[in-house]
Amino acid sequence: MSVKAPILFEGLQTTPIIRRLKNRGCSLYLRFHNNETEYYKGLSSSEKNIFKKIIYRIESLKFADYQKKLLKEFDAVFCLSEKEFKDVESYSENAQLIHIFHGNRTVKPLTKKGDYFLFHGDLSISDNKRALEETITMFKALPQYKLVVASDRAGDDLKKKISNIDNISLVPIETSENLHRLFEHAHANILLSYQNSGTKVKLFNALYNSRFVIINQNITDDKTLTKLCRFGSTSDEIRQQIIETAVQDYNEYETRKDILERNYSDDAKAEEMSKIIFKD
Repeated sequence: MSVKAPILFEGLQTTPIIRRLKNRGCSLYLRFHNNETEYYKGLSSSEKNIFKKIIYRIESLKFADYQKKLLKEFDAVFCLSEKEFKDVESYSENAQLIHIFHGNRTVKPLTKKGDYFLFHGDLSISDNKRALEETITMFKALPQYKLVVASDRAGDDLKKKISNIDNISLVPIETSENLHRLFEHAHANILLSYQNSGTKVKLFNALYNSRFVIINQNITDDKTLTKLCRFGSTSDEIRQQIIETAVQDYNEYETRKDILERNYSDDAKAEEMSKIIFKD
């Protein structure tokens, strides 16, 4: 290669070409978006279709061997969460913790009250479908609270199910402007996951652009971010958080602004990565 510039790979799926780059004099870096082994294991666990469940499990096993062999080839592996950092560090000495980029710049100042609870996500993903099923079950038992489900990928069965529940409505997202409008009018966001794969981007989007955020243990492994949320590890605990949050005024703008813009800005993370890549 005539140019010996550093090469940054975005996710494991981009790395097969690394075999052609060995001994070419280039320094190699990887942003480790997911522990793919755990990600596909989680998809397998959440999936109801037996064929897809088996396929996801096979992918998980394939990635387990691939990751352990490949990650040692990089000058540094940038991990997006505490869990992934510990996973990589256990079998490679090149792990660096650089939290996830989320695209938000400033925390939005909002009034004390919103109009509804919000669930948003891609409903073609089994983990999100399972999370929504649990959320719907909780709100069916809480008819006094309104839930808005925002997604562009809702199946006909789900549409029919929601149409028969008075306090739950389904709306399309379509554009980022519409999503931010939904955030702005929501009193609280319901974020649940059954995959322990580090901090989800949707958490940052909700914390920067909306009011209260109710989460379970798989949305983030970052203790500071968890403290900015309402937490429940079981359906009963999440249900109680819904009831309590519904009557609370949102007064957390200054706290979020201080913590998020000081410790989680994309600019600061980019600068930290640059110092590692261009250390010479």
